[in-house]
Amino acid sequence: MPDLPFQRSTWSRPGFLARCAIASGIAILLYLPTVRFGFAYDDASVVESHPQVTGHLWGAILTSPYHVGEYVRVPTRLYRPLTIASLAANHAVSGLNPWSYHLVNVLLHTLAASLVLALALELGLTAGAALVSALAFAVHPVHVEAVANVAGRAELLSTVFALLALIGYVRGKLVTTACLLGTALLAKENVVTLFGVIALWEALRPAPSGRDGLSARARAAVMPFLAAAAPIAAYLAARFAVLGGLGLAPGSVTPIENPVVGLPPVSHVATVLAVFGRAASLVLTPIRLSPDYGYAEIVPSSSPFQPGPLVGGVLFVGLLGLIASCWRRAPRVAFLLGAILATYAIVSNAFVLIGTVLGDRLMYLPSVFACILFGLAASAAAGRIGPRATAAGVGVVLLALTVRSATYAPMWKDDATLFEYAARVAPQSVRALGGWGGTLAERGRLDEARAVLDRAVAIAPDFIPNLLNRGAAALSGGDLDAAEADARRVLALQPGNGLATLQLDAVARRRLRPR
Repeated sequence: MPDLPFQRSTWSRPGFLARCAIASGIAILLYLPTVRFGFAYDDASVVESHPQVTGHLWGAILTSPYHVGEYVRVPTRLYRPLTIASLAANHAVSGLNPWSYHLVNVLLHTLAASLVLALALELGLTAGAALVSALAFAVHPVHVEAVANVAGRAELLSTVFALLALIGYVRGKLVTTACLLGTALLAKENVVTLFGVIALWEALRPAPSGRDGLSARARAAVMPFLAAAAPIAAYLAARFAVLGGLGLAPGSVTPIENPVVGLPPVSHVATVLAVFGRAASLVLTPIRLSPDYGYAEIVPSSSPFQPGPLVGGVLFVGLLGLIASCWRRAPRVAFLLGAILATYAIVSNAFVLIGTVLGDRLMYLPSVFACILFGLAASAAAGRIGPRATAAGVGVVLLALTVRSATYAPMWKDDATLFEYAARVAPQSVRALGGWGGTLAERGRLDEARAVLDRAVAIAPDFIPNLLNRGAAALSGGDLDAAEADARRVLALQPGNGLATLQLDAVARRRLRPR
């Protein structure tokens, strides 16, 4: 593509393949143990109880929402047929034996790391800096959820095709870009933000000299914009035709999963800013990672002047200022920072509500550009403090990231391990406490289970799954009054709830038994 805002690197095929092997090898060594993991967390709804996955209903995959089956309360209007088809292919290979699902996730992440290397080279980074970018992406702890949890397949597939589309765009292959972007959208809808990345690239393109410069640049941008807009329009049309709408269905997401739901405008903005600061911390300081950041790990902010929104707001404004200052002097930096914001925008809850307030997996695509920026910073540091000092510093950072990933990944091996960990690192999370309480009850540790579930219900008295779990634990322990109270509370909140009705019937039968 002519008139790039920065010159592409020249790179040899043998050198590129060698660096791909290094980045891929590190990724495989780090994540290969996950092949022995079981299903955990969202895998129950996305794999184990998904009728199109387990039934290999290939035709229905194109005409069904992403979430279907016994665990789905309200259809979410998510449309990801490519992801479901890939999981159905895994089921055809290994049934409900998880090894093939995890292996594909590892291979997709490995491919994504190699594509980060290729994109970094296309953006003009040196071979060494591009390798640093790829290694940072391969080992970053914020990617553990996407790789170690089978349900992370949507992030992996969509990002792989999005990176291929972006590389095709940089190389001027606009038809290829359109096809690959359309494929990426069928894996997950968040790659619609690639339109913003392309718009940013076109905005950074130097204007031709002469009076007609700006209009000439606008005309030159028409085809790139069409290459991005056409597959997006086709995907949205298909989504509407299949699901009857574009946004989330009313009631499909509660304030427990996403505390932004139902907030007035000022509180909405304040909460989104606070979450932005926390999202940045997941990428910059990935120490305290959790499978759930919902209520009440994150609570609504009532004012933009509270500490959380203030930190997020200052960070956001600072990034905008940095982009502006780098626009002409350092266009690569401006592009990468802008791409981070663009790809995060759709999952920020600022413009559209999504199914969760925050998640490690949501950082998978934005972190591509953050990791390339890290490689670019390493290259600049080498020129200032010398290659040896820079290599030592980069080595320390990469080692720390690798250790954190290696210690976090085993937490995803099964539900019991994950929920115990989540309840420890996110002690206010209603869902984490509920999951751990339910696990304790299944293990027969009823007193501990009821104590954990009491904490969860105290935080969110109207969250039905925890009321049902607490009632079931009480019933198993012989506390019929407590079991009845929880069942009746659920029926007051949701008349006709089948599980609560069954629980009341069980209480009645137990009371009729002769003593």
